[in-house]
Amino acid sequence: MKAEALQLIKELYNTSDGGVGGYGHIVFDDGNIENVHIEWCIKEAEWNKYKNDLSEETRLASTKALECFLKLTENEREEVYDRFWLEN
Repeated sequence: MKAEALQLIKELYNTSDGGVGGYGHIVFDDGNIENVHIEWCIKEAEWNKYKNDLSEETRLASTKALECFLKLTENEREEVYDRFWLEN
């Protein structure tokens, strides 16, 4: 699951508007890995709140990455977050 989450985050950052984490910017860019932050970002993506600024590709990639990340334990999230920034 950690490898899948890491891959989905990488895919998000490779979308046209995903360079700062898309809808998950407060999680993936800022390190707010607690459930409340992840769930808030998922809702923002579901509501398509930034449709004028972010592409549909980025919205969908954000949702996939966030939903996968939410399934991890907090310790696993820290590992994935740290590994992502070490590799990128």
